[in-house]
Amino acid sequence: MKKILLTTTPFIIVSLFLLSLATDVWGQSASLYFSPSSQSVSLNQEFSVQVMINTSGVNVNGVTADFTFPTDRLQVVSIDDADSEFTQELESTFSGGTVYISRGTPGGESFNGTGNVATVNFRATGSGTATLEFTSDATVTDTGANNVLGSTSSATIASGSLPAAGVFDRPVTIIIGAFALILICIGVIAILQYKKEKNHQLELTSTG
Repeated sequence: MKKILLTTTPFIIVSLFLLSLATDVWGQSASLYFSPSSQSVSLNQEFSVQVMINTSGVNVNGVTADFTFPTDRLQVVSIDDADSEFTQELESTFSGGTVYISRGTPGGESFNGTGNVATVNFRATGSGTATLEFTSDATVTDTGANNVLGSTSSATIASGSLPAAGVFDRPVTIIIGAFALILICIGVIAILQYKKEKNHQLELTSTG
């Protein structure tokens, strides 16, 4: 009996150790999401969406955050990495209805926490609801070259039918404003002319 215990005890200890390591890895999974997760914009309005990461306590050194968008409602203006936690650019482009973003940390560095991966600037080109969704190629790589991405979240953009333009961007508004200003000037001139003629008549009456 003692021999069996002596033989099996190291195996049990090693198994428990490996199980604890596996629990730590499985219990911690990174997530990719958009911020804001929903917003309303006007037609032709430019707006920004941040691609965000939460590593959930895992040290990571690489992320692929490819996502899709409807081309009949949105147009990509630019991809900005100024605020990215991942300073090494591997891919930053878009084609058709897909944005391709891959970034890493240089020189053996890693990132742990919640932060920005990239900021994508859009223009609303069609009315309706647009959904941003990460593709199946999205990954988050830890320092052991494991994909620790556990979940992704989509975002919705609601665009209205009225153009987001300033007062001076609307020709009709300018024309109406100019016409109203002309009418006001004509009215002021007419009043001044009437007063002038009235005063002149009073002067003639007084003289006579």
